[in-house]
Amino acid sequence: MKLINLIKCYVYEPIKIKTDGEVSTNWKYKGTFLLNKQQDVNELDKNMAGYIDYEVAKLRTDKVFSIKKNDGISFEKLKLDEEQHSLDKPSYIVAGSLTVGRSTTYTINTYHGE
Repeated sequence: MKLINLIKCYVYEPIKIKTDGEVSTNWKYKGTFLLNKQQDVNELDKNMAGYIDYEVAKLRTDKVFSIKKNDGISFEKLKLDEEQHSLDKPSYIVAGSLTVGRSTTYTINTYHGE
């Protein structure tokens, strides 16, 4: 992949905290990775009404990273506290990953909260 197409992705790991029967999510900073962001729009991205879903994007790389399903992704660094927990929610969440050969594709969806 060309280095000119790579962008910084800030990755956050979800940590579920249960207080008084209610579950909340804190986001712990995991690291910064350079990935190739692409918006693939094709017939498979249409929803049930026939409209294209622009909330889905794909990140591609040919390196091995520790990004897992349900990790949070942000394209700008979020403010952190002393314990490396984010004060804000990330913009995207990893829906899945697919590895073919050396190339890995992470599918991310817009994160609207819990």
